[in-house]
Formats: sequence, structure tokens, C-alpha cells
Amino acid sequence: MSQGNPKKAIAALMPGSVKTPEGLVVRPMTLAMYAALERIESPLVTGREPKDAAELLPSLYLLTHGADQIFAGNLTALAFAWADTMPLTALAHIREACDRQMRVVMDVMPEAQKKTPGETTAGSPRQSTRRQRSTAGASGKSSGKSRSRR
Repeated sequence: MSQGNPKKAIAALMPGSVKTPEGLVVRPMTLAMYAALERIESPLVTGREPKDAAELLPSLYLLTHGADQIFAGNLTALAFAWADTMPLTALAHIREACDRQMRVVMDVMPEAQKKTPGETTAGSPRQSTRRQRSTAGASGKSSGKSRSRR
């Protein structure tokens, strides 16, 4: 559990559903939902901007109907038929609810520690990326003479 913020950790363990003004319910983010969104390369999990609202409809449909709907047939056709019954405001409200559910999970995930090139781990000595020099004496490359042209 997160020692930095135990309230966030408890919220992640026991998150609640989010209800939109349209009466739609966005359940807590589960592994199945995340996997379903990832499978359809949803902009909600890839982080890229959707090119249009049509690209978001399958994601919004899954969020409001359940991850198992990914196997229900033509997801795009199901999503468009459902979206035809929804007001335009549903798009923003479902996205906002999804963002809230994702934040609950992400708030308690440990931050990945990124290493910069040359940075060491736990005080270990820095490793050189250059070739080590021979200690057996002068080599052909280290002599001061330049090569002659043939």
C-alpha cells in the first residue's frame, strides 16, 4: 500500500463506480477493461490524441457496457448503434469518468525510476563504454606515427 498517501491507496483498492449525468455508469478500471482498451488501441490508454469522435466510440462503449463486450461481435457497429441513442454531452462525461477511474489506479502505482545514460544503480561503479586500453605496451594505434599511403 502507498505509504505516501494511504487514502489514495484505499481508494484504489475499493474504488466506486462513476455515474454520468446521462445515467451511464463507468465502473472501476479492472485488468480486463484495461486489456480490452489496449486490444483496440484505445486513445484512452495509448495516450495519443484521437483523430475524431468515431475513434473514441468503441472505447466509450466498452467503458459503459463492460470489457466482455469486446467479444460480442462487431464492436464498432455496436458502439455506433449505442452512440446513436446518446446525447453529444455523453462523450465528455464518459471520458471524464474514465480519467477519474484511471487516476485512482495510477495514483498508487510506483513511479518507474528512469536512469539517464551513465547513471549508476545503488552506488555501483560507473562502467566505461569505451574500449579498454592494453597494458602490455605500445600498440599500433597508439604510436605517434601516421600511416603511410599506398
